[in-house]
Amino acid sequence: MRRRRTSNGDTRKQGQNRLSIPFNNIENDFLTEEEKEYLLGEDEKGKKRFLEVEVVQPSLEVETVKLCRWDMPKKSGKTSSTYVIRGSWNAVVKSNKLRFNGTVQLWGFRVDRELCLALVKVPRNRAAA
Repeated sequence: MRRRRTSNGDTRKQGQNRLSIPFNNIENDFLTEEEKEYLLGEDEKGKKRFLEVEVVQPSLEVETVKLCRWDMPKKSGKTSSTYVIRGSWNAVVKSNKLRFNGTVQLWGFRVDRELCLALVKVPRNRAAA
């Protein structure tokens, strides 16, 4: 997908428990058309749908997280859209010692047609490259 700096909301111990992936940070499409359509819908209780996705962490541990889409209307009438990894994101932050303003890359790949993600922690001396 793309390299990005982590925000305070991505790495806080308490609170948001999520990693946001704004659409403008995505270099290569990683979802199928069917997955995109699915994420636009709601379940029978009216809640936004999500995909359960395995994330291979820098520690090489695998964590199952929820990938969902958030659409946020702006005052201008436009919509800002982002994918969000949530669920057990705080466990990923803790086990990999992710910090505010650190740089990470998120890569999408498939195993038997199932979406998986790989999180890469970019060393500080390479983050500016």
